[in-house]
Amino acid sequence: MDRLLRMFIQDYLAGNRTLADVQGRIIDITWDMVDEVGQDALDLARQADLHIAEFTGGHISEDVLKSTLRELAGLTSVVITSNGSQPAAKWRSQAQTHQLTWVCG
Repeated sequence: MDRLLRMFIQDYLAGNRTLADVQGRIIDITWDMVDEVGQDALDLARQADLHIAEFTGGHISEDVLKSTLRELAGLTSVVITSNGSQPAAKWRSQAQTHQLTWVCG
């Protein structure tokens, strides 16, 4: 079930689902299916729900929400930039930032 919630979060981050869709899945996990899901799914749902509440209450921006959900779901984002002739990729994974630089020549 946590895999399905991660997919809902990923779809939201990609713009393919609404935040209401994610909230509906969280409600399913935390209320309707609480006896049928594992602890990982419950933990993810509860943490995601907390951050969504912070966003809807105006305490954090949507960018912060998306970053937090990405991290909670264990998703990785990659940014590729070019500094003249040196392309570089930077990505975040599990709260760690990694950078890879290509030397072109």
